[in-house]
Amino acid sequence: MTKLREARLDDLADPGKKALRLLHDALGDRAPVEIRESTALRGLLDTPERSRTAVLVDFGDGAIGRTKGADLTRALIGQGIAPSCAPRSEREGGTAADIAAQDIVAGWVLGDLRPIRGTQQSPARQTAPAGPLWKKLRALPPAEQRARIGAMRKAALSCGDSGALDQLPGGASR
Repeated sequence: MTKLREARLDDLADPGKKALRLLHDALGDRAPVEIRESTALRGLLDTPERSRTAVLVDFGDGAIGRTKGADLTRALIGQGIAPSCAPRSEREGGTAADIAAQDIVAGWVLGDLRPIRGTQQSPARQTAPAGPLWKKLRALPPAEQRARIGAMRKAALSCGDSGALDQLPGGASR
């Protein structure tokens, strides 16, 4: 954590611990084991830093920088499973597809679909694409749900041609 952000440690501590515990419960040994600030220098159009073992936070992201408590836990879970591939120029919470993916994975872990707060997307704009995909995901058997969430994580971490939402029945993020 940079010196500039040390004041945010108290706000991040409890939600971060809870998010890591819930991520471990959901993903087992594939879950991130730490939360750290993304400090890698990158240009406006560069893809954000990725990590399989850490939830990387960017305090410039409104979902991380402007939320606390349960809302911050939800944002950390979303970022931990389906980190945004959006370049900094589009970031402020990510693209509509990135945010919908984070809403869905956080909802899957927490048991309810709610919009992640602090993004530039309105709650209605977030839930419009996420709602139907959420229902289709929840209709699958639990093992298939876990497999789809794992595929979403893999797609989000690779930032390849296939997006996280593409891993859901009926999903297409591009």
